[in-house]
Amino acid sequence: MAARSLRVTRQGSLKPASKSSSQATVTWSKETALLGIRLAVQPVQDSTLYPQYTIGLHAWFLNQVRQTDPQLSAQLHDEQNEKPFTLSALIDPRSPQDRDLKLQASQTYHWYLTALSQPVVDWLTQWLQNSPTEIDLRTAPLRIVSWSIAHPATTYETLFGRAEFNPDSSLLPHPSPSSPLLAFAAKGTISPYPSQPICFTAICAAGTISPTLNTSQTNFSPGLTNP
Repeated sequence: MAARSLRVTRQGSLKPASKSSSQATVTWSKETALLGIRLAVQPVQDSTLYPQYTIGLHAWFLNQVRQTDPQLSAQLHDEQNEKPFTLSALIDPRSPQDRDLKLQASQTYHWYLTALSQPVVDWLTQWLQNSPTEIDLRTAPLRIVSWSIAHPATTYETLFGRAEFNPDSSLLPHPSPSSPLLAFAAKGTISPYPSQPICFTAICAAGTISPTLNTSQTNFSPGLTNP
């Protein structure tokens, strides 16, 4: 199976969190359709987030996509389909369940980006090679300190295969899915929980659950949106 190799050189404040060498190599197959990234970020200064700041994170992410892949950005933003990515709220690792809007410049926070289709994984792969060093978030600009793999690269076929032999082994974890600031949207309904029907109804609608399922499409997976 062909593999995609990603080499990131530390520049400025951006570096792979889990490596001590000057370079890190991350490899996953070109068929990868699910991949989760954890960004470690620090406020430029002590600041307070505005209540709907997740809308700002969502807009920043789509703008990043637009700068290098306008067609994909248009699909993610304009098309009325389930969105094949998730974005978390900012998470304080000291207290993951809290959603304090006050940020401390001395504290590192986590922001999770999950790609749920091949096109988004492809874009994320390229983005990590030349990602920005700051997130321009209104009232609370953030410095990107490092990144690491949050959810290992895999494919839907792999998940289906695991489920066939062990139904309890196929998990799609997401940090704080019940956050009041975020919701899962599918088929015109909004839910605070990534329930099984929401997560997999659209996948099943795209084709039969078999190794021939086309995971290269961008319109079959649930997306995380702001209610």
